[in-house]
Formats: sequence, structure tokens, C-alpha cells
Amino acid sequence: MLLLTIFAHAEPTTFPVTPSATDREIKTFDGPHWLYVNRDIVVEQEPELPKDRHELLLWLTGTGGKGKTAVGFCNLAADLGYHVVTLMYPDDIPAAACANDSNPKSFEKFRMAIIRGGSATIQRGRKNVSIERSESIENRLIKLLIHLKPMRPREHWEQFLNDDGTIKWESIAVAGQSQGGGHAALMGVKRRVARVVCFGAPKDYSKRLNAPSAWYGEASATPKGRFFAFN
Repeated sequence: MLLLTIFAHAEPTTFPVTPSATDREIKTFDGPHWLYVNRDIVVEQEPELPKDRHELLLWLTGTGGKGKTAVGFCNLAADLGYHVVTLMYPDDIPAAACANDSNPKSFEKFRMAIIRGGSATIQRGRKNVSIERSESIENRLIKLLIHLKPMRPREHWEQFLNDDGTIKWESIAVAGQSQGGGHAALMGVKRRVARVVCFGAPKDYSKRLNAPSAWYGEASATPKGRFFAFN
């Protein structure tokens, strides 16, 4: 095994961006996104290693998370050449609310409503979760990257968008803790991403059906070897 020593001549640059500043249609969960980037990196024994990895690490916090979360993890990712986004998103209802639902796709519907926008009904208590497209994880990330292009042109955040303004998923590493880790795993199932890293997740298990969520058995767009979970 080759061990590399990383020397960062400067601390990662860290800065906040308010979601509503990127899109006027974003009106809830308006605590700041936090971004990390480090371009002053020298790697011993690997001088040809690019300072820019040309991959974005998207970090999604757990239920109720806000502000700077997983700071050490995000700083390390920035030192490794990633652009890093800690994204604020609708995270007030835990995915565990689906555990007593009789619909085997309840967890997936709940998560996709938050990831892409839409609605999902949680059977127990008939609780309805409705997320506007503008408030979704995908829209928040797209509008943030568009916003950063003129704001910080030297960092090239726009490289993670396709020409048509959609997310360049193959350049995105999705990661998260608890609820956010579950979202990251499902995003990796639905889209081919660079890698998936989950902490304390995923844990989508139906107590009502005594079985894992149905999406666990779906064919994955991301190869299974790119999934890393610590649960």
C-alpha cells in the first residue's frame, strides 16, 4: 500500500451562501450552504496529482442538521482536491417516519420528494410530505452552482453542470450522515455518481413489513464497488 502525505500550504477556503440568494423561489430551510475549496496542495511522491480533482463532494446532513456540519470531513475532502458543498435542504422529518407504513416504496417516495421535489404520504397518521421542486436537493444544488460561476470564477464550480444546466452526476461524490446518508445512497442508485459515502446510513427498514425498503433491491446506476457505508 502506498501512503501519501498531504501538505496543504493554506487552509481550505470556507464560505457560506444563503439558499434564497441563489433562487428567489427558495423560501424555506434558508440557513446557509457551506462551501470548501483548497487549491494550494502539494502531495509528496505524487507531484503530477492535479490540485483540482474535478469532482464535487455533496454532503447532506442528518435530520435537523444546520450550519457547519462534518467540518473535519469537509476540510479533508477539500485538501484531497474536491470542491465541497454542505447543502441546506428540507430535513425536519426523519425518514424513520416511514417505518410503520405498509407501502414497501414509502421510504423511496419520501426521499425522492426531498431529492427531486414532489409529494409522499406516510400512511401512519396520514402525514403528507410535499416539497416544491424549487426547495428540492437537486434544484438547490443547480442554483448554487449557477450562482457561484460569476461570484467565484477562478474556482470553476460550473464544471459540475452539463451544458443544459443539469447536474453532471458522474462528477459528483454524494455523502451524508443519517437521513442525509440515506438520500446519498438512493441518489447513487438512481444516478451514476463518482462514489457514495454513508455514515450511520442507510437504515430504511419497514417495521410494518419486517423487511428492508424496496429500493434496496433496485438495479443500481452506480456500481456497487463505489458504495462505502459505515453503519
